[in-house]
Amino acid sequence: TPHPGEFRRLAPDLLDLLARDRAGAALELSQRSGCIVVLKGHATVTALPLGVCFYNTSGNQGLSKAGSGDVLTGLMTSLLAQGYIPEVAAPAAVFLHGLAADLALADLKNARAVTPEIILSYLVPAFRQVGW
Repeated sequence: TPHPGEFRRLAPDLLDLLARDRAGAALELSQRSGCIVVLKGHATVTALPLGVCFYNTSGNQGLSKAGSGDVLTGLMTSLLAQGYIPEVAAPAAVFLHGLAADLALADLKNARAVTPEIILSYLVPAFRQVGW
């Protein structure tokens, strides 16, 4: 789950591609490594080694805080532990993580108030909103 700065360290040879095509860079790293790559940032991209990209539509600037990625990773891990396949768990976790942040921002009206702890507290409402 790299953000662009971490991605640059993972794949320095893909910097030009990253600058012009985030999804293309994530997909290239995913296919090269055989791993699912979640390139965090505005419109987070989830790239699967089989050549598919998901573009996330949820989330806000409150997710840019330290620790937010740890919440995302924990959410992905929990979905995997429940038996969801990685190709479902990764994009679902990204969406639910962003939705929890969106619900928090709607209530709190201030992105600075959207902390990792707050995001955790909004995961249950996010799951309920999507019918899980």
